[in-house]
Amino acid sequence: MPLDRTAEPSVYLQDGFRNQLATFSPDGKWLAYTSDETGKQQVFVRSFPDPAKAKHQVSNEAAAYPRWRRDGREFFFVDSMNRVSVTSVDLQAGFAAGPPTPLFEFPRPASVTGDVSLGAVFDVSPDGQPFFLAAPRAVTAGVTLTVAVNWTAGRKP
Repeated sequence: MPLDRTAEPSVYLQDGFRNQLATFSPDGKWLAYTSDETGKQQVFVRSFPDPAKAKHQVSNEAAAYPRWRRDGREFFFVDSMNRVSVTSVDLQAGFAAGPPTPLFEFPRPASVTGDVSLGAVFDVSPDGQPFFLAAPRAVTAGVTLTVAVNWTAGRKP
């Protein structure tokens, strides 16, 4: 659906492959997603709104769950070894990505075969430092969680 509503909705990408888990780049000019077009789920990035303008394969092996750092300088995904990997990204003159580098092992199996029933299994903070992981109860057992309710009430303008 065009954001300015000047045209009718249209299909962004229909190529016969299983494309899923899409996420927009911070500047809105790129769409990262997983596709099985190589025979296994891998991470790709395409130009937006025209997918035919540019296409880049970001992962070297099976991968899923693409995530952008908020400033667009890094891109994250879960690789076939169940690790969260990162690649540096340059969005200034199009799209350019460096080689993927594993950061850490994911604490639970995160299927890279395209099982979207897992939903968003991780996310990254705006600065790319802390990660937020969906973990099973066994990993979080005994952890204390503090919830601040109405935390802005005592704040001075």
